[in-house]
Amino acid sequence: MKKYSGNHSVNSKKKHGVIRHSGLVICSILFILCSCMYFGMFRVSAKEIDQQRTSDAIEICYTSRLIEPGDSLWSIAEETITDGYGSVSEYVEALKVMNHLDSDTIHAGQYLMIAYEKL
Repeated sequence: MKKYSGNHSVNSKKKHGVIRHSGLVICSILFILCSCMYFGMFRVSAKEIDQQRTSDAIEICYTSRLIEPGDSLWSIAEETITDGYGSVSEYVEALKVMNHLDSDTIHAGQYLMIAYEKL
């Protein structure tokens, strides 16, 4: 009479477990590789954008302007506003800060500090 060995079913279960474990390892490695490639593309893209910004950098310069009779802070702001400001009122506020002004009132004969962009 042949004796039954239970090793066959145990070996089969071990082999199935090894195959399942190997599949999980391969899937994990593929996921990590895809993630690295995906985020690596963003890193390169961000680096290119930073380089472009640096090459397109705008230098802010300052000059003084003699206030003439009839000039107002608003008229000067409308003439000298740069693209960096969203509106004339925003630029008027910036001029007030630059020139330490408490109000919009300016007088002929005074000098006003003006910011301008230099490429």
